[in-house]
Amino acid sequence: MSTTINIEGSSQQYKGQVLGTHKLESGNSEVRPILIDKQGHISSIGLIHDKVHGGRMFFVNKVFRAVPNNTSVYIRHITGVGKELHSEFISDSIGKWSLNTYLNSIYSNNGVEVIPINRRSNSTYLVTSKFYHTPIITTLGDKRFEYLFGAGDRPNRVTSGNFTQRIESVFGEGVEVLIEFKNESGNPQDIAIIINAYEVDV
Repeated sequence: MSTTINIEGSSQQYKGQVLGTHKLESGNSEVRPILIDKQGHISSIGLIHDKVHGGRMFFVNKVFRAVPNNTSVYIRHITGVGKELHSEFISDSIGKWSLNTYLNSIYSNNGVEVIPINRRSNSTYLVTSKFYHTPIITTLGDKRFEYLFGAGDRPNRVTSGNFTQRIESVFGEGVEVLIEFKNESGNPQDIAIIINAYEVDV
């Protein structure tokens, strides 16, 4: 399969910049950034890598310590006005946990705001989406997703007891989601949660 690269000007003119597009000639078009290094070499880079370099990729994280058995911890986020939120949730834990997400939840307290951290330290870009942990919930709302992990369906995980889950989603403008992690391991356990995300104008 051949690749067509569309760049105006010579590669020497654009050393060290990210620019251009390429089109896969298989009938499916895919637009990707083009990186030209200091020697003038041309290469395609992935979307996420480009977002990080452009200062448009951020993360939020929270570690819950010694969560008692049969107890839930919560993360919630609200997509900003005029934006779509592209996010990947990653959790690391030990033992059996359930994961549920809800829409139309009702709160008596928003919870503790978690400030997103830009993955490019010198970027001035600020996200409009909001993130919170430990809200006070009066109504869970409508269940959107249900999952169980850490039950030990892989031999290496059964031995180690350690589990990592990754779930990628896109949330529309103004969408609010409540995420519940419930410890069902039988013992108090820690859980670490990180959300990698970027916003797109709509």
